[in-house]
Amino acid sequence: MCASALMGSLMAPSTSRNRTIRLDGEVCIQARRALGLSRETLSARATGPHPLSVATIRRAEAGQSIYLETARRLAEILALPLSALAEVGTSAQRETLDLKPPAVSVLPFRWLGPDADGSHLASGLTEDLLVRLSHFWFPVVSPYAFQRHDGAPADPAQHVADLKVRYWIDGSVRRSGDVARVVAHLVQSDDGRILWTQTFERDVKDVLKFQEELAASIVSELGSALIDVEARRARELPETRQSAWELSLLGAWHFQRQNKLGNTKARTLLEEALRQEPGLPLAWYTLAMTHRLDIINRWTSNLADSLRALHQTGTRYTELHPRDPGHHVVAAYVHVLIGQREGAKPRLEEALSLDPNHSTAYSVLGQALAFNGHGDEAIEHFEMALRLRPISVENWQPLIGMALSHFVQERYEDTLDWTRQACRIRPDMPIPLATRAAAFAYLQDHHGAAEAVTELRKIDPGITIGSFQALARSASPELANRFFNGLRLAGLSD
Repeated sequence: MCASALMGSLMAPSTSRNRTIRLDGEVCIQARRALGLSRETLSARATGPHPLSVATIRRAEAGQSIYLETARRLAEILALPLSALAEVGTSAQRETLDLKPPAVSVLPFRWLGPDADGSHLASGLTEDLLVRLSHFWFPVVSPYAFQRHDGAPADPAQHVADLKVRYWIDGSVRRSGDVARVVAHLVQSDDGRILWTQTFERDVKDVLKFQEELAASIVSELGSALIDVEARRARELPETRQSAWELSLLGAWHFQRQNKLGNTKARTLLEEALRQEPGLPLAWYTLAMTHRLDIINRWTSNLADSLRALHQTGTRYTELHPRDPGHHVVAAYVHVLIGQREGAKPRLEEALSLDPNHSTAYSVLGQALAFNGHGDEAIEHFEMALRLRPISVENWQPLIGMALSHFVQERYEDTLDWTRQACRIRPDMPIPLATRAAAFAYLQDHHGAAEAVTELRKIDPGITIGSFQALARSASPELANRFFNGLRLAGLSD
């Protein structure tokens, strides 16, 4: 989100119409006077689609709000960047008022092997990362922009100011037999500080699969790191100075907390971001996911209202970003949650045609298959989701998907193994514990079943079988009845 699951499409151009901004009135006055202009002559210089009236100039110089496009026009005529006129206290804060996500670049990964035979692994991985990031929320600058005219690599620190790259990604590749180890870094451009680093290992017998899956895993982990870093920047700004992009980042950050309070806060921020700037696919996708979390975690007092909100958000998302794979994932969730599991499959196949490494799409496809009674077929998709996103707080979802797939096939010992892993990540989620209780019950382990029910009641003292009505809607009648009967055997009341 996550940032991965929070991840998957290029930032669409946004419309800044109706956005307002306050400028530093004293700076505006000084800039105008430095050009020897009166308000009237300054106004006369403004031609084109964004006129600049004397009254508007007077408002700007008084520190009152004016429309963002008008402010940009004023800055253009004064021959200054908008950030120079912004009513904020530091250069770092002024930088955010360009209202654009920061750019990142991928530098060529280094091959650390004893010979040049494996250098194609590093160069191929670099190219795959570049492709993956081009579908990400942040603009991407080509690594070739960092080369000297003679083709040799240059010091990126010499270029970041001109290229306006806030972060770059670099790393190394080494190989031992059929296993390759990759170390990736996220580097802050202004001071070269490493903000995130992670080591990945993969089998390289199939080179193309190695590069494709590893690039997807790196971008998934990197996405969460970028959102965390950018959210920290945004939190340093006064709330009145946070742009729509920053609000969407903060919303994504709160969503990644995966708890009820964070989910509620995320929705408030995301709705405000989209009110200001509807062209933000990150905000649309994450907003939809907040409604889904409400449903599956019983954080909603009205299931029908939450389903309706999820559907409406997904519909608007589709209208604005028809080429973004995320809206197909949202639509598939709606199909699953209302019991139309077959309708989810074509939407997820479409999402995967747009992004063949969309881990959440694989996870939802597995869910749709498992809930329709195809447990063994579902396992393959959950395994792919876990390979693409090996380290994530959201992995409890494909893990519990694996557990339910084994439950479908009546392999209850395997069900317990997977619920144990899901509970290690999220011990506060009811579905893994409920699945655990039902599996223990069918194994006639009354002590284990009672312990799982006790843990469930610690999370929600009033929990009953009826609390899992979302599962009843999503799953086939046979699976839902067997699941609920297991909960009754475990001691949970109707």
